[in-house]
Amino acid sequence: MGQIINGRKIAKKIRNELGHKILSEGIDVGLAAILVGSDPASQTYVKLKAHAADKIGMRFDTHELAEDTTTDQLLTLIDSLNADTHVHGILVQLPLPKHIDTNRVIAAIDPTKDADGFQEHSPLTPVMAQVVETLLLSTLEPLQEKRALILANTPDVFAPPIAQILSQHGVETAAAEPDDAEVSAELKASDIVIIAIGRPHWLTPDNIKEDAILIDIGITKQGDEILGDVDPTCDAVASWRTRVPGGVGPVTVALLLKNVLACYALQKDVS
Repeated sequence: MGQIINGRKIAKKIRNELGHKILSEGIDVGLAAILVGSDPASQTYVKLKAHAADKIGMRFDTHELAEDTTTDQLLTLIDSLNADTHVHGILVQLPLPKHIDTNRVIAAIDPTKDADGFQEHSPLTPVMAQVVETLLLSTLEPLQEKRALILANTPDVFAPPIAQILSQHGVETAAAEPDDAEVSAELKASDIVIIAIGRPHWLTPDNIKEDAILIDIGITKQGDEILGDVDPTCDAVASWRTRVPGGVGPVTVALLLKNVLACYALQKDVS
């Protein structure tokens, strides 16, 4: 029977450490979130981040913009936040409306304030890569010489930061889309599966290797339920699995806040 990786417990430990650091060192640190439009899921994610920041003593300001905001208007706001010395981290809640140039927006953020670590040459490790690393290390399983498959709808964008951080632990990684011809064979050969495809319970026990570790990043809302990409029946075959909700999500928020403190430290060094 597979074991559950408790993301809520891991996130609480990270938040406690951050809160203690902020309190003990008297750090005044602020995060600015930009929310464009009225997508309910995006609004929920920003509220969760605001709540977590408040609990550890971090200032959190939400800048809510209309759905018809232009790229140039958004860039003007980012320029203002870049220049604001009371703002140490900036996050743009994705996805943005289709008419906005997301790449230009992300590239406009001061690299030392890029809380998500999205920029190609960011001095910070991307949050999602840290999340995957943290969850895997929490199992205390040896990672050296393991084989990982990163399954995503846009693996060329999503996979490289995760592959890079896993390579530091001796993990060999491959990336694929869910409909690739060789994906079934890849799954059967993978000790670790990191999946983010937004297809509820797509991954089933007959598709995975015995004792695989499953990191479920997928989120789909069906009625009142939030479902991941991994079918819970995989517990019969897998050694470890993250739940949805309660797995990746809380750790993502906690490590985002940790990155904001790293931004603060970078800016102190520069000044």
